[in-house]
Order: sequence, then C-alpha cells, then structure tokens
Amino acid sequence: MRQVGWIFRHNLKNLTQNKAKLIMIIGLPILSILIYFLSYGAQSGTTALKIGLVNEDPGVYTSQMVTWMKQDSDTVQSVSKAAGDKKLTGGQLDALVIFEKGSEKSIAALDPQQIKVKSMQGDAVNNTVKRAVDASLSNIMTMIQASEKGGQDFAKYATTFDQSEISVTQKNDE
Repeated sequence: MRQVGWIFRHNLKNLTQNKAKLIMIIGLPILSILIYFLSYGAQSGTTALKIGLVNEDPGVYTSQMVTWMKQDSDTVQSVSKAAGDKKLTGGQLDALVIFEKGSEKSIAALDPQQIKVKSMQGDAVNNTVKRAVDASLSNIMTMIQASEKGGQDFAKYATTFDQSEISVTQKNDE
C-alpha cells in the first residue's frame, strides 16, 4: 500500500513541477470538448426532409398517395422528373419518390411495384423516405381492401376518410 501512495505522490509532484504536462492532461480534454460542441452543436436542430414526388402514372391510387404525402408534410412537393432530378442534384431536395408507369396497376393489385426512391444523401435518408412511402402504401391498400369489401368506390371512400377529422389531445396530469 505504501508503494501505491509513493507512486501517487511522485506523479503529483512531477505534474506540479512540470506545467506543460499539467496543461496537456487538463487542457487538452477541455479543448477537445469545446471543439466538439463548436463543430456539432450547430447541428442540434433537425429539419424535415425535402421530398419531391414524381407521378408518371397518374391514377386514383397514386394521386391519392401524392395528396396524402403532401398533406403529411410541408416539405413534400410535386415535381416533374426533369425538375426533380435537377433539384435533387442541386441540393434543393433530399429525396425523390418516383411513381413509374405501372405503379397504379400494381397498387390496385395490392402488390406495389415501380415505386423508386432516389437520394444523394445515402441509406439513412433512403430508408426514412421508404418508411414514409410504405406507411402511405399501407393506408392506401387498407382502404382499397375496405372499399372492395364495402362495395364502395375508392374515391368516395377516400373522400369520406379525408373529411373525417378526429381530434387527439394530450393531457398532462401534473
């Protein structure tokens, strides 16, 4: 136990005599923390993804999906394929969702195909946008099945769905 105490006292005495070592041991960690917060602190505010929607196969289902996706977020906009590609490469859009020819029929058959997601920002953005598209597809396909079982036209069913507003409130008991 005496040897451990001696080592501690010896190192403390050595540090207090050599100011450069003291600055290295205390100053560098503080400096690295400051650099971290200055570099990444400005990125703390997250922004919504800017998504462009290209509907090359306009139909009841694809048009309804575009409408719902635009209603879900203010940063979603309809664009042409050429304008969407230009905005994507220019950085005005984070992702581009393309409903290619045949997507209307595939959605009607409850087997969505020909829906592509393009992004210049990598897998994280692609996966986030794909989840949003999958959520809208799930809603559409549920409504297609319900309208077929109910004998109602999908457009009327979707209009009824859009007009029915359910208010959700959160109450905090404090």
